Amino acid sequence: MDLNADGMHTKEDKVDFELPYYVGYVDDVKSSTKTVYMTTDIAEPEVPEELPDADSVRVAWKDVLTDYMRYNVEAESKLVQGYANFDYSQVGSLSDSLWSKAYNLVNKGNQFVDMLSNSTEEQYFELKQNILMDLSLVYTQLYGYYGQMVDRGSVIPEDQLIKQMESLSMYVNGNRRYALSVMLAKVHLLRQDWQGAAYSCEEVIASGVYRLEPQLDHTMVPSSESKEVIYGDFYADGKYIHPLLYKEVLIMAAYANFKMGTINKALQFVNELLASYGMAHTDVTLIENKIIDLSSNLYGTGQLYPYARLFSMKFRADGFETPKNWFLPVPESALLSCPNLQQNPGY
Repeated sequence: MDLNADGMHTKEDKVDFELPYYVGYVDDVKSSTKTVYMTTDIAEPEVPEELPDADSVRVAWKDVLTDYMRYNVEAESKLVQGYANFDYSQVGSLSDSLWSKAYNLVNKGNQFVDMLSNSTEEQYFELKQNILMDLSLVYTQLYGYYGQMVDRGSVIPEDQLIKQMESLSMYVNGNRRYALSVMLAKVHLLRQDWQGAAYSCEEVIASGVYRLEPQLDHTMVPSSESKEVIYGDFYADGKYIHPLLYKEVLIMAAYANFKMGTINKALQFVNELLASYGMAHTDVTLIENKIIDLSSNLYGTGQLYPYARLFSMKFRADGFETPKNWFLPVPESALLSCPNLQQNPGY
């Protein structure tokens, strides 16, 4: 049947059907003729791809993840300190680039996860869990920047992200499990669930695995040399990037306890942090101010930006407006492609 009325019977007349048959119409009812419609350029049957070597996937993933971490720290430098003459009139362009970089990474990670899901071998299963954990960090960072996250074209509610990380924690061990607890604490803190944040932080503290080190520049040393590094060891531009540090755990624990009214606990964590910098202990009247001051020492981890809205902070970059710039603008292209996304206030 010449369905497009072009005077020819070609593959252009083929229409979608449950099976790849030519379609006929009887009394305006579509039905299959049960005759296969052949063309000279018919596709070859798909052959299942062999899974690549696990080490090659691991290396490829580490490369793209390191590139994103480097860019994330550079973006933080601009947003927080005005690096490279950045001012907040340029925030739209920076946000577009950051969003694109992050979601290119997310898409790549999802491709790896889908590919690795085809195998039940232990090495592939473990690698998939590790990639999912890395993606969890990227999602928590995106939540910190935008207050919103997208996965496979749909907005992820906070509760869904929390459930995903809690479920994932059952399949990873050691530092990676504690890293997930730190991520969970950050999400709880940003949604002002003080009890949830304190619980996640204290799980890491109680482990006894980590400790503060005196006045250490954690962006310059490999993780093997510091008991403060929970998640990191990304080497770029001649230095190491460690996104999750034990100092952030104590900062979050101090603030969550401060907001819950358990002041003595908050003071304990603050004084522990002050001592690591060789500074004198403080008292209950200055707890909040000290927590805000100490949070600035997260600079260089790519984790500092969300603390502006938590603590009503003002960053040094020119043109920073509160509360408008406590979130980044969602790119217009993202708003068009994902209807459930909403533009952040003020943009």
